[in-house]
Amino acid sequence: MHKADKYEDPLQIEPPGGCETRRIIPCRPGAGRGSKTDRANGCAVDLEEEGEDGPRQASVSDLIATLKLSSMWGFESVRREVIAHLEKSAIMDPTSMIELAQLYNIPQWIDQQVLLLARRPQSLTANEITRVGVEVTSRICAHRDAFARKTFGSDSATQ
Repeated sequence: MHKADKYEDPLQIEPPGGCETRRIIPCRPGAGRGSKTDRANGCAVDLEEEGEDGPRQASVSDLIATLKLSSMWGFESVRREVIAHLEKSAIMDPTSMIELAQLYNIPQWIDQQVLLLARRPQSLTANEITRVGVEVTSRICAHRDAFARKTFGSDSATQ
């Protein structure tokens, strides 16, 4: 048995049940319809692929895996494209967006999602507080307090 047979890929990403796995392979710049290329590193990533019913959008798990790998390997143009694609899709809840933003250093997402969470009618759940952390929770509370003072006057926010 060779050493290579024992090697286990640390970047193996298991998608949620029912999702297919996709590979991201370095290739020549501009290869493939709908591919986004990092010209400095020669890596192309297809965010759309042809299916039986026409073009298929990449799933959220595909995009998150691509975000993880592009962040790790420094493929900045691919990373920017994936971030823009995730922003446009708007299929993740604000708490999940904050978690991804903290994990992959996307500060603009934190600011946007903090405002969304602060302005929604219901307060944060214990699970959400745990997921976003104390620092972000305190920012959300500060925005909620400011909104309450602005809406109801300074006296009612302190009572």
